[in-house]
Amino acid sequence: MKFLSAPLLLVSLLALPQGSFASPAPAPEKLTKRAPTTCTVTGDGVRYRTCASTSCPAMGQYAQGTRVTLSCFVEGENIDGNTCWGRLQSNEYYITARYLGDCSNGM
Repeated sequence: MKFLSAPLLLVSLLALPQGSFASPAPAPEKLTKRAPTTCTVTGDGVRYRTCASTSCPAMGQYAQGTRVTLSCFVEGENIDGNTCWGRLQSNEYYITARYLGDCSNGM
């Protein structure tokens, strides 16, 4: 059975349509680099996520008044008219700028 596995794998791979091995890479996020910016979370229970969209898993949340440092900004899902999301310097997750205020470098 061991000896049949490699030929079967090879035949399976050859049967795939050309170009099936690599899917196109997703478009890179539109990053706006800045000096690190520290902001205050203005809502309670504001979640930070694996990408700049509420469809991505939330990895945690911040209480109102928490200070967070952002390494850059990206354009993401529109939250109440705001498409700006910050990338957290501490863990590289994303938080919507809709619930950020009092930023040291402005926003």
